[in-house]
Amino acid sequence: MRSTLLIATTISASPLLAQAGQAGPIDTALAREYFQEAHAAAARDGGRLWGIPLDGTLMFAEPKGRTVVAERGDTAGLLTRTGAVWTGTMPTNRNVANTAQEWGGVLWTTVVWPPPAGSDAEARALRAELFGHELWHAIQERIGLPGADPPNPHLERADARTWLRLEGRALNAALASTGAARRQAIEDALRFRALRHERFPGAAESERALERHEGMASYTGIRVSGRDSAGMIDRARQKLAELDAAEHYARSFAYATGPALGLLLDGALSDWRTRLGGGKGPADLLVEAYPVRGVDAERRGDAYGLGAVRAAEQEREARREARLAQLSAALLEGPVIELPFGQVQLQIDPNGAEPLREAGTVYVTLRVSDRWGVLDVKGGTALVAGNFSSVRIPRPEGAQAGSSGLLRGDGWTLTLAEGYALSAGARAGDLTAVRR
Repeated sequence: MRSTLLIATTISASPLLAQAGQAGPIDTALAREYFQEAHAAAARDGGRLWGIPLDGTLMFAEPKGRTVVAERGDTAGLLTRTGAVWTGTMPTNRNVANTAQEWGGVLWTTVVWPPPAGSDAEARALRAELFGHELWHAIQERIGLPGADPPNPHLERADARTWLRLEGRALNAALASTGAARRQAIEDALRFRALRHERFPGAAESERALERHEGMASYTGIRVSGRDSAGMIDRARQKLAELDAAEHYARSFAYATGPALGLLLDGALSDWRTRLGGGKGPADLLVEAYPVRGVDAERRGDAYGLGAVRAAEQEREARREARLAQLSAALLEGPVIELPFGQVQLQIDPNGAEPLREAGTVYVTLRVSDRWGVLDVKGGTALVAGNFSSVRIPRPEGAQAGSSGLLRGDGWTLTLAEGYALSAGARAGDLTAVRR
């Protein structure tokens, strides 16, 4: 989270954790109440899950006016004390997102305002889940699980999606059962995963990395949410059900599989959290607890609706090919504005991450800030290169070499920083941002 490349989520990957209201002025009294709720969630854990406390330093930020309300001051004097809290404005070169980030000499756990609203028990649990998720991101490097955001492009393919959906269904069945039935469902889930990894070389490593990153954050949020054991299982099963209906998995699947794997490991290996890292992920540890016996995955798949899932995914694959042709024409073959990454921060919506084969990942919601300025994509298309070297958008009519200031395209705005302008790019017809 503190590296040159900072990737932050615009919203939670779970619809049930998306912000409950429209962004607007932050109610400082309510913010203070929510700060107390976050610390209460951390206190419920008391450092037991990961060996160190989750109790970080919180800040709320609202995206429209970019105002922030923090529970303490910063060391650079950017915030002003306002009663019992500190207030200020997030600079434009920073993203307003759910993340852990250093600003003004403080490592903040930043949460987009407003969090899920309401005073009932489930609303409080959803808030605590969100707070716990982001507080975990603030400590993950200290516990040996640094952030990683691999693109997982194979999860756009029909075969990989089929076996991921079946794995999710098997994990759901495991959470709902006990004894021999649980063992059977866990073995099925692991069998489906093994087949997916066999068919897509490299998938095991990239999936493992995202499950250690967002999966363990999501698991931690549920564990400190204040729900009882049955409530935690119900919530994890909700997230798995969302997985079965999701359009894209590449950057979001771990939000669902992570909690399920974690809760199942809680009942199988008491020391599993201390054994993560070093090349291992939660699914690897679950295999140790439940060695998979030699039963064909195709045969077991029928119990989870393999035929219907495979047919649905093959239909989606046909639609995807047409979509990829459109994206390739706009972002790979046609003229583009390509903006290089230097001191970059990315703000993404993981639900809309769509791999464009090996070229990178396309987003329809994205905010990129760098030395050259700010790119804000809302309903457009932007391609983040697979090696995180640049972002490109279709070149609009009227954009010419020498253009500076504010530029607009279909679903995006580009605000070039002072001293920067567009110049000829690497290919004929392309443009890039350079210092004048």
